[in-house]
Amino acid sequence: MNQKLLSTVIFTLWSVSLFAQVIPFDRNSEEGIDGIPQYFGEDRPYKFPSFHTRMNTRSEQDRMKLTGRSPLIKLMDSVEFYDLDASANEILKSKYTIKYDSEGKYIYNFGFRYNADGSILPRYQTNYTYDSKAQLSEYIYDNWDDAIKDWVHSTKVELEYNAEGLYSVIRNYRYESNEFVSSSLWVYHYNTDKRLVLFEQFQFDPTVKEFIPSSITEYTYDSLGNKIREEDSYWDANTNSFVLAWLLEDVYQGILLIERYKKYWNKQNSTWKPHLKFEYEYNAAGYNTITSSFLFVENRMEFVPSTRYIYTRDTEHDVVLYFTENWDGNSNKYVPYTLRKNYYSIHNLISESSSLSHDSEEISFLPNPAHDYIIVDLPEDDFIQSNSIRLIDVHGRIVSVWKNVGSSNNRLDLQNMSSGLYMLSVESKKGIKSVKLVID
Repeated sequence: MNQKLLSTVIFTLWSVSLFAQVIPFDRNSEEGIDGIPQYFGEDRPYKFPSFHTRMNTRSEQDRMKLTGRSPLIKLMDSVEFYDLDASANEILKSKYTIKYDSEGKYIYNFGFRYNADGSILPRYQTNYTYDSKAQLSEYIYDNWDDAIKDWVHSTKVELEYNAEGLYSVIRNYRYESNEFVSSSLWVYHYNTDKRLVLFEQFQFDPTVKEFIPSSITEYTYDSLGNKIREEDSYWDANTNSFVLAWLLEDVYQGILLIERYKKYWNKQNSTWKPHLKFEYEYNAAGYNTITSSFLFVENRMEFVPSTRYIYTRDTEHDVVLYFTENWDGNSNKYVPYTLRKNYYSIHNLISESSSLSHDSEEISFLPNPAHDYIIVDLPEDDFIQSNSIRLIDVHGRIVSVWKNVGSSNNRLDLQNMSSGLYMLSVESKKGIKSVKLVID
């Protein structure tokens, strides 16, 4: 199983994703702890529990570091949240810390806020449990009750997986009357390329003691595997049918998302109406550095600036500073709003063998980022449809092809390649397998 799916924090916050998105940016939101907000960022995990991006091994990049036969791995240790005044002075508001086990799995987080007098007040804690396959199987979220000076259960999440290690069912519970009771059910459906194509939500009805439909989301992809359309519908109990609600349409240059449009369904004239637009900027390595959101003003029939998200990355492309700025219509400029600081350190994993295991159906390579060459291991021989590897740039162009490759220890020369983000692609019996590669 891909280890990046193991990292998670607060399940309940994700419910605001599409149906309650706040513009401008909500200062109190703690969504997207890797520095990329789940809705606006580069790798939004479609309807997965919030924060399911790259906490544990940040991306495929960190996973490849492990294949370098080193037990060292870079992990996020804590995150600080600040408000910014008009002069960009920092006001520390809250923080959370993260704890890992000896295999680098995310097992505990603790959040607290700072009072005006500088004192600290606990806010929440989350404990994570894994199954025998090192897959996250359950986590429990607790709130701090200042009246009794103790933790009180809030929600519980149980996760089930399919044979490929992808989420199949997620069961959500709320805590009441000293027990966890069913709240909602999420069901995931994938195509043969392991891409999510249908996501179903059900709410538990205590009167009939069963789950009833709540909403569905359908996903469409282009030939490169980019998600280009996401359509949400909600359940109408009066008509016993699903009704269109929201639409996301994504525009790419190759594999880079450059624009996203959010629209809502207008029942009166049965058309999609524009609501939000997002524009994405990237550094030379292909990592998102600025995301700008725009709100559609109907009486002006145009998009106007709303919020801008600015990411400062370290040499390994991890986000270390994450600023938000809101557009001030009076002064016609962006003004500081919030700041998030991410802190990392190198962890020495004791149980190296379990952390270095790989899915036999995945492409693995090192180093990443690369410079002159990479060493590539392909899935098992009987899994390969063709014995060639393609290198695809961010514009979707095939820039190099290596033929007659074997299943392991393939040395690929990159000396003539420009710096930037690429995709390594190989055809398999179950579809096209691709992984990201950064060339410095």
